[in-house]
Amino acid sequence: MSDRELIEAAFADLSLLDDAREAVERTIALLDRGEVRVAKKSEGEWAVNRWVKEAIMLYFRMRPLSASNAGPFEYHDKIETKHNLAEAGVRVVPPGTIRYGAFCEPGVVVMPGYVNIGAWVGHHDRHVGNRRFMRPDRTKRAPVGRRRHRRRSGAAGCTTCDHRGRSLHR
Repeated sequence: MSDRELIEAAFADLSLLDDAREAVERTIALLDRGEVRVAKKSEGEWAVNRWVKEAIMLYFRMRPLSASNAGPFEYHDKIETKHNLAEAGVRVVPPGTIRYGAFCEPGVVVMPGYVNIGAWVGHHDRHVGNRRFMRPDRTKRAPVGRRRHRRRSGAAGCTTCDHRGRSLHR
């Protein structure tokens, strides 16, 4: 049986999970290396590889909770963080995290951010975190934290809504 068939069978019937453990592990390793994707855009439409998604859900079921440390940070999780980021050409600024099973192309900066298992961060998403995504060909950053409403001079509320002096737009 192929890995796909083993995973689909185990997802449909959890009593078969022991038979599919190695197939799930291999699939998560493929995700981690970027050799398979959970979803892929083809001809303008997104197609989900359901069996890969099922492998991720089975992986969570298979893994026990364990504690780990990364510098001053302590994690209690089922999935370890990604290793060998320098070799992969990926920069992660603390407290950024990339989980094992996620793929980031060389040149990606996670600052600070979180990349979950099954994610694919590629050439269009070079900067992850801090509410901004930047492409390397952009020279200016988008404005951050602009006020949405202005007060009229001497007025007790917003000019466009009825907030009567409450600081709801900061």
